[in-house]
Amino acid sequence: MFVYGFQLSIHHPCIYIPYPIQVSHQTETIAQLNREIRQWEEQTTTWQEQSQHWQTQCRHLTETSRREVQDWKEQYLQAEKERVRLMDRLDDLIKSQEGVSPHQMAI
Repeated sequence: MFVYGFQLSIHHPCIYIPYPIQVSHQTETIAQLNREIRQWEEQTTTWQEQSQHWQTQCRHLTETSRREVQDWKEQYLQAEKERVRLMDRLDDLIKSQEGVSPHQMAI
């Protein structure tokens, strides 16, 4: 409510605030709110970038772990294949020695 160039304060009905001062205060409040909005937008952008970074890192670690598991599995299978081959060879040697007398083995 305006009274002779003054506005009646909403919060304090008995206090009259000069209109230009109120406009200046509102302008300052709007400017401050705009600065806070920009800060929140920048912070949100930073959080999004960090989130993307960590998602990329997690995908990379997942892929690396998957490859390591596959490599260990392949190494195990190769070692198992070699163990079976050596056991077969040992069995063959034992079988070939079963028919040989101890005297012939010493020669």
